[in-house]
Order: sequence, then structure tokens, then C-alpha cells
Amino acid sequence: MIRLRNLERSYPLGKEKFFYVLRDINVDIQQGEFVSVMGPSGAGKSTLLHILGMHDHGWKGEFFLDEAAVHHLKPKERATLRNEQIGFVFQQYHLLDDLTVYENLDIPLSYRRYSKNERAALVGDTLDRFGNLHSSQGEEIMELFRKLNDEGMTIIQVTHSEKNASYGKRVIQLRDGWIVNQ
Repeated sequence: MIRLRNLERSYPLGKEKFFYVLRDINVDIQQGEFVSVMGPSGAGKSTLLHILGMHDHGWKGEFFLDEAAVHHLKPKERATLRNEQIGFVFQQYHLLDDLTVYENLDIPLSYRRYSKNERAALVGDTLDRFGNLHSSQGEEIMELFRKLNDEGMTIIQVTHSEKNASYGKRVIQLRDGWIVNQ
């Protein structure tokens, strides 16, 4: 499903000098896998996630999503692929202030070509399940991820938590932009 070859992300520091955030990343993630990405702060975890989510396009190397060569796609083609194939759950709330919670949940579903009735059912179900979260919120969300994965959804999570990482079936460890264990 996801294949990364020789992926690198760097930022210029000056004339012919670069700061590498990711170096020589080679990863295969199969359809239906649940993968946890771990590492200390500054290891490149979030950068890798943003590349996989097609929000960052300033990298070098090869990135395949199914048969699509993401590294050859134009920005609009990448956006279409992202909207149809990839979803994000952020650690912090990334809601649009001028919209209701319902509308914030409905908008990303509209990119996936769900009908209005299908979206209403999905949003309603989500609000019913998560309307009254409390201190066990993290565990409930991890159980939801596990359930979705059991149904065949591919999950890639970035975490510092060993407990949350244990929900995954494989852990990819990053350190200083390099994969040190997978």
C-alpha cells in the first residue's frame, strides 16, 4: 500500500549546507497494517507523518501509495488522492472556530464522496460515541483505532507513549532522521 524509497527531507542552512530531518527512509506498509512510529523529539516523526499525509512536498525520493507514484503527482492530483485515501486524527483539536463540531466532522467526509445521508449517519454516530469523553479518552480512541484496523483500515500513528504504540502490530523507531529499527 505505502512504499517509501530513499526518502529524504532537508532544509537549507546556507550555501550548499542542509539540515536533514529525514535520511534514507525505506519503508513498506501493507494494506491493513497498524504501525506505530516512535522516537525522541526531533527524530523526524511528524515530518514523516506530514509527508505520508501529502501535506509536505519538499522531499526527495520515491513515495508510492498503492500504484500511485506520489513523487510524480502534481499538487492538485496529490490533494485529490489525499482527500480520497488519507485521514488524520490530530492530538490537539484542529477545528474551524466558525463551524460547529458537526460541520467540522462533515467537511472532511464530503471530500470522500459520501452522500449527504451517509455523512449525517457517520457524524451522528461519532458524536454519540464521543460526546462525553472523560479521562479514559485516550484508551477509547486507541480501542477505536484497533477496531478500525481489525476491519481492514491501515493505521499509522506517531506517539511517544509505549502503551499507545503497543496497539500497533509494528513499531518504526526514528532517531536523528534515520530509521533505527522497524
